[in-house]
Amino acid sequence: MGAERDAYSALPETGEPIKVGHHSEARHRRAVEKSWNTLGRAVEAERAAATARGRADAAAKTTDHRYAPVTVARRIEKLTAELRRLERARDGYTRTLHTTKQTGQKYVETHEAATGDYRERLLTEIGHTAEERSYWEGVRAHQLAEGVATAYGREVIVKGDLVRYAGHDHRVLKVNAKSVTIGSSEGGAWTDRVPYSEIRGLRDAEGNAVRIVEGARVIATGPSAA
Repeated sequence: MGAERDAYSALPETGEPIKVGHHSEARHRRAVEKSWNTLGRAVEAERAAATARGRADAAAKTTDHRYAPVTVARRIEKLTAELRRLERARDGYTRTLHTTKQTGQKYVETHEAATGDYRERLLTEIGHTAEERSYWEGVRAHQLAEGVATAYGREVIVKGDLVRYAGHDHRVLKVNAKSVTIGSSEGGAWTDRVPYSEIRGLRDAEGNAVRIVEGARVIATGPSAA
Protein backbone atom coordinates (compact mmCIF):
# COMPACT_ATOMS: atom_id res chain seq x y z
CA MET A 1 0.00 0.00 0.00
CA GLY A 2 2.60 2.51 -1.17
CA ALA A 3 0.25 5.44 -1.62
CA GLU A 4 -1.09 4.99 1.89
CA ARG A 5 2.43 5.00 3.35
CA ASP A 6 3.31 8.17 1.42
CA ALA A 7 0.20 9.92 2.69
CA TYR A 8 0.85 8.81 6.26
CA SER A 9 4.41 10.11 6.11
CA ALA A 10 3.04 13.52 5.09
CA LEU A 11 1.39 13.97 8.48
CA PRO A 12 3.08 16.42 10.87
CA GLU A 13 6.15 14.62 12.12
CA THR A 14 6.04 12.35 15.18
CA GLY A 15 2.35 13.12 15.71
CA GLU A 16 3.14 16.49 17.28
CA PRO A 17 0.01 17.77 19.05
CA ILE A 18 -1.72 20.90 17.84
CA LYS A 19 -0.76 23.89 20.02
CA VAL A 20 -4.13 25.46 20.79
CA GLY A 21 -3.88 29.25 20.83
CA HIS A 22 -0.43 29.23 19.26
CA HIS A 23 0.11 31.16 16.03
CA SER A 24 0.78 27.82 14.28
CA GLU A 25 -2.59 26.28 15.25
CA ALA A 26 -4.51 27.11 12.05
CA ARG A 27 -1.65 26.03 9.78
CA HIS A 28 -1.15 22.84 11.76
CA ARG A 29 -4.86 21.96 11.58
CA ARG A 30 -4.92 22.53 7.81
CA ALA A 31 -1.85 20.32 7.40
CA VAL A 32 -3.41 17.51 9.43
CA GLU A 33 -6.73 17.73 7.58
CA LYS A 34 -5.01 17.76 4.18
CA SER A 35 -2.82 14.80 5.11
CA TRP A 36 -5.71 12.72 6.41
CA ASN A 37 -7.79 13.51 3.33
CA THR A 38 -4.87 12.39 1.18
CA LEU A 39 -4.56 9.24 3.25
CA GLY A 40 -8.26 8.47 2.85
CA ARG A 41 -8.07 8.85 -0.93
CA ALA A 42 -4.96 6.66 -1.02
CA VAL A 43 -6.67 3.92 0.96
CA GLU A 44 -9.73 4.00 -1.30
CA ALA A 45 -7.51 3.86 -4.38
CA GLU A 46 -5.63 0.84 -3.03
CA ARG A 47 -8.86 -1.00 -2.27
CA ALA A 48 -10.36 -0.14 -5.65
CA ALA A 49 -7.22 -1.52 -7.30
CA ALA A 50 -7.52 -4.70 -5.21
CA THR A 51 -11.16 -5.09 -6.27
CA ALA A 52 -10.20 -4.69 -9.92
CA ARG A 53 -7.48 -7.33 -9.55
CA GLY A 54 -10.03 -9.68 -8.03
CA ARG A 55 -12.38 -9.25 -10.98
CA ALA A 56 -9.59 -9.90 -13.47
CA ASP A 57 -8.31 -12.96 -11.63
CA ALA A 58 -11.81 -14.40 -11.30
CA ALA A 59 -12.18 -14.28 -15.07
CA ALA A 60 -8.85 -16.03 -15.59
CA LYS A 61 -8.98 -18.66 -12.81
CA THR A 62 -12.44 -20.17 -13.11
CA THR A 63 -11.15 -23.74 -12.61
CA ASP A 64 -9.08 -22.98 -9.50
CA HIS A 65 -10.84 -24.46 -6.44
CA ARG A 66 -9.89 -21.36 -4.42
CA TYR A 67 -12.26 -19.41 -6.66
CA ALA A 68 -15.27 -21.68 -6.13
CA PRO A 69 -18.24 -19.39 -5.32
CA VAL A 70 -18.89 -20.99 -1.93
CA THR A 71 -15.21 -20.76 -0.98
CA VAL A 72 -15.06 -17.11 -2.01
CA ALA A 73 -18.21 -16.23 -0.04
CA ARG A 74 -16.88 -17.96 3.07
CA ARG A 75 -13.54 -16.19 2.75
CA ILE A 76 -15.23 -12.78 2.56
CA GLU A 77 -17.28 -13.58 5.66
CA LYS A 78 -14.14 -14.66 7.53
CA LEU A 79 -12.20 -11.55 6.50
CA THR A 80 -15.13 -9.32 7.46
CA ALA A 81 -15.23 -10.87 10.93
CA GLU A 82 -11.46 -10.49 11.29
CA LEU A 83 -11.61 -6.86 10.18
CA ARG A 84 -14.35 -6.17 12.72
CA ARG A 85 -12.21 -7.74 15.46
CA LEU A 86 -9.18 -5.64 14.55
CA GLU A 87 -11.19 -2.42 14.40
CA ARG A 88 -12.70 -3.12 17.82
CA ALA A 89 -9.21 -3.62 19.23
CA ARG A 90 -8.11 -0.34 17.60
CA ASP A 91 -11.06 1.73 18.84
CA GLY A 92 -11.70 0.04 22.17
CA TYR A 93 -14.95 -1.60 23.25
CA THR A 94 -17.01 -2.81 26.17
CA ARG A 95 -18.88 -6.05 26.61
CA THR A 96 -21.28 -7.30 29.24
CA LEU A 97 -19.93 -10.36 31.04
CA HIS A 98 -23.14 -11.16 32.87
CA THR A 99 -26.18 -9.57 34.47
CA THR A 100 -27.36 -10.27 38.01
CA LYS A 101 -30.93 -11.60 37.86
CA GLN A 102 -31.98 -10.21 41.23
CA THR A 103 -30.82 -6.61 40.72
CA GLY A 104 -30.32 -6.38 36.98
CA GLN A 105 -26.81 -5.09 37.56
CA LYS A 106 -24.50 -5.56 34.59
CA TYR A 107 -20.86 -6.49 34.93
CA VAL A 108 -19.03 -4.87 32.05
CA GLU A 109 -15.53 -5.47 30.74
CA THR A 110 -13.88 -2.41 29.18
CA HIS A 111 -11.04 -2.45 26.66
CA GLU A 112 -9.38 0.88 25.95
CA ALA A 113 -8.43 2.01 22.44
CA ALA A 114 -5.04 0.75 21.31
CA THR A 115 -2.07 3.10 21.57
CA GLY A 116 1.59 3.24 20.63
CA ASP A 117 3.27 0.41 18.74
CA TYR A 118 0.30 -1.90 19.26
CA ARG A 119 -1.97 0.59 17.51
CA GLU A 120 0.49 0.91 14.61
CA ARG A 121 0.56 -2.88 14.20
CA LEU A 122 -3.23 -2.96 14.23
CA LEU A 123 -3.45 -0.22 11.60
CA THR A 124 -1.09 -2.15 9.34
CA GLU A 125 -3.04 -5.37 9.81
CA ILE A 126 -6.35 -3.59 9.22
CA GLY A 127 -5.01 -2.19 5.96
CA HIS A 128 -3.83 -5.59 4.73
CA THR A 129 -7.04 -7.34 5.77
CA ALA A 130 -9.25 -4.69 4.16
CA GLU A 131 -7.28 -4.88 0.93
CA GLU A 132 -7.52 -8.68 0.88
CA ARG A 133 -11.26 -8.48 1.42
CA SER A 134 -11.57 -5.97 -1.40
CA TYR A 135 -9.76 -8.41 -3.68
CA TRP A 136 -12.16 -11.26 -2.92
CA GLU A 137 -15.14 -8.92 -3.14
CA GLY A 138 -13.96 -8.19 -6.66
CA VAL A 139 -13.89 -11.93 -7.37
CA ARG A 140 -17.39 -12.27 -5.92
CA ALA A 141 -18.69 -9.32 -7.96
CA HIS A 142 -17.42 -10.95 -11.17
CA GLN A 143 -19.06 -14.25 -10.27
CA LEU A 144 -22.37 -12.53 -9.55
CA ALA A 145 -22.20 -10.60 -12.83
CA GLU A 146 -21.49 -13.80 -14.78
CA GLY A 147 -24.24 -15.77 -13.06
CA VAL A 148 -21.75 -18.18 -11.50
CA ALA A 149 -22.93 -17.16 -8.01
CA THR A 150 -26.24 -15.84 -6.73
CA ALA A 151 -26.63 -13.16 -4.07
CA TYR A 152 -29.12 -14.81 -1.75
CA GLY A 153 -29.97 -12.84 1.38
CA ARG A 154 -32.74 -11.75 3.72
CA GLU A 155 -33.87 -9.18 1.14
CA VAL A 156 -34.95 -11.87 -1.35
CA ILE A 157 -35.86 -14.93 0.74
CA VAL A 158 -39.09 -15.11 2.75
CA LYS A 159 -40.53 -17.53 5.27
CA GLY A 160 -42.14 -20.49 3.51
CA ASP A 161 -39.72 -20.54 0.56
CA LEU A 162 -37.91 -23.70 -0.46
CA VAL A 163 -34.12 -23.49 -0.53
CA ARG A 164 -31.85 -26.02 -2.21
CA TYR A 165 -29.21 -27.23 0.22
CA ALA A 166 -27.08 -30.41 0.26
CA GLY A 167 -29.02 -31.82 -2.68
CA HIS A 168 -32.50 -31.38 -1.15
CA ASP A 169 -35.20 -28.72 -0.93
CA HIS A 170 -35.93 -27.46 2.58
CA ARG A 171 -38.69 -25.22 3.85
CA VAL A 172 -37.58 -21.88 5.27
CA LEU A 173 -38.89 -21.50 8.81
CA LYS A 174 -37.13 -18.24 9.65
CA VAL A 175 -35.05 -15.64 7.81
CA ASN A 176 -32.03 -14.45 9.79
CA ALA A 177 -29.36 -11.83 9.20
CA LYS A 178 -26.74 -14.24 7.84
CA SER A 179 -28.67 -17.47 7.36
CA VAL A 180 -32.05 -19.15 7.09
CA THR A 181 -33.52 -21.64 9.53
CA ILE A 182 -34.75 -24.69 7.66
CA GLY A 183 -36.84 -27.74 8.49
CA SER A 184 -36.49 -31.34 7.38
CA SER A 185 -37.23 -32.01 3.72
CA GLU A 186 -39.21 -35.07 4.87
CA GLY A 187 -41.30 -33.09 7.34
CA GLY A 188 -39.36 -34.18 10.42
CA ALA A 189 -39.00 -32.18 13.60
CA TRP A 190 -35.37 -31.10 13.28
CA THR A 191 -34.21 -27.66 12.23
CA ASP A 192 -30.89 -26.30 11.04
CA ARG A 193 -29.32 -23.03 9.96
CA VAL A 194 -27.91 -22.58 6.48
CA PRO A 195 -25.67 -19.61 5.59
CA TYR A 196 -26.83 -17.76 2.49
CA SER A 197 -23.60 -18.67 0.73
CA GLU A 198 -24.52 -22.39 1.00
CA ILE A 199 -27.88 -22.07 -0.77
CA ARG A 200 -27.92 -23.59 -4.26
CA GLY A 201 -31.41 -22.72 -5.45
CA LEU A 202 -34.61 -20.98 -4.41
CA ARG A 203 -38.33 -21.61 -4.98
CA ASP A 204 -41.37 -19.95 -3.51
CA ALA A 205 -43.91 -21.74 -1.31
CA GLU A 206 -45.79 -23.00 -4.39
CA GLY A 207 -42.64 -24.38 -5.99
CA ASN A 208 -42.07 -21.64 -8.57
CA ALA A 209 -38.45 -20.83 -9.29
CA VAL A 210 -37.22 -17.55 -7.81
CA ARG A 211 -34.61 -15.57 -9.70
CA ILE A 212 -32.49 -12.75 -8.35
CA VAL A 213 -32.43 -9.94 -10.90
CA GLU A 214 -30.39 -6.85 -9.99
CA GLY A 215 -30.83 -7.70 -6.32
CA ALA A 216 -34.61 -8.07 -6.59
CA ARG A 217 -36.77 -11.18 -6.12
CA VAL A 218 -38.45 -12.28 -9.36
CA ILE A 219 -40.78 -15.30 -9.44
CA ALA A 220 -40.65 -17.25 -12.69
CA THR A 221 -43.92 -18.86 -13.72
CA GLY A 222 -45.07 -20.77 -16.77
CA PRO A 223 -43.53 -23.66 -18.73
CA SER A 224 -40.03 -22.11 -18.77
CA ALA A 225 -39.89 -21.65 -15.01
CA ALA A 226 -38.76 -25.17 -14.14
